[in-house]
Amino acid sequence: MGEWGEVGAILLSRFLIRRLLISLLLVLLVETIVFSLVHLLPGDPVMIILGSERTPDPKTVEAVRVKLGLDQPLPTQYVRWLGGLFQRDLGNSLVDGSPVWDTLAERLPRTLELVTVAMILATLIGVPLGILAALRWNRATDRILSLIGAIGISSPVYVVGTLLVLAFGVTWRLLPVAGYTPITDSWVEHIRRLTLPAITLALGPMAIITRMTRSSVLEVFHQDYVRTARAKGLRERIVVTRHMLSNALIPIVTVIGLQMGTLIGGSVLVEYIFNWPGLSTLLVTALGRRDYPIVQGVILTSASLFIVFNMIVDMLYGVLDPRVRYS
Repeated sequence: MGEWGEVGAILLSRFLIRRLLISLLLVLLVETIVFSLVHLLPGDPVMIILGSERTPDPKTVEAVRVKLGLDQPLPTQYVRWLGGLFQRDLGNSLVDGSPVWDTLAERLPRTLELVTVAMILATLIGVPLGILAALRWNRATDRILSLIGAIGISSPVYVVGTLLVLAFGVTWRLLPVAGYTPITDSWVEHIRRLTLPAITLALGPMAIITRMTRSSVLEVFHQDYVRTARAKGLRERIVVTRHMLSNALIPIVTVIGLQMGTLIGGSVLVEYIFNWPGLSTLLVTALGRRDYPIVQGVILTSASLFIVFNMIVDMLYGVLDPRVRYS
């Protein structure tokens, strides 16, 4: 009860309230910036919607513009969009008229699934490799893992994805290279189609987490409490997990949280290569069509998720290190 009571106290503290208020202000700022930048994009969405090779009739153009509300001044459009946002109404697509909220609700879980699986893979592999590199500091194992980490960080996802497609899809024919199968249709086929994009997306974060874990563990490696634990005859596993890793967690948690947010917006190429129907592919299509409501909805969702992940990291700081709550 003591530990959980401590966690409950954190959740109700001024620390959390302050972080929540800052996050809400950031979301509002992002909303304003997104709306402004989207309307600065070149091209007229009405002309794209009409899609005529010849110049359309001006009356037709004006009628479509009035119907879509694009004839109103930008401040009026912004207030109307902001009001709808508080009512969970992000408007309708300018192209097919479908509600933006429904489209995002369909695409968002797919991107979150891809990013979450990739982050789990990166963490489960990166943290142990970082600990191993630190324990074998300045030895052959450390040098090999450092080299692998450097390659992982510097390898673009489109190169990794293409190589995986050639190896597992074309040469060995072990896994499908594109497409999406709902888990309700076949969970086996769903996992098979998720494997390659998740591995591709996980490689970069895995390398970063490995290097950060190695650096953080090395910082506490020669601390007095670690030497004392070893002098008491504790097993190396207990020394590493209870004394070293627990005190090196904050930088690792920071990297994991930031990478989780970054992957939301950085999955564009991966979704495109593997034809994964998530938010990123939706954004690319909407940009080509100048579909303002879709573009605004996708960017706002991605930015909000990034802010939420950072807020969760701040809360974990308070759990891992009580001194943070009073900063």
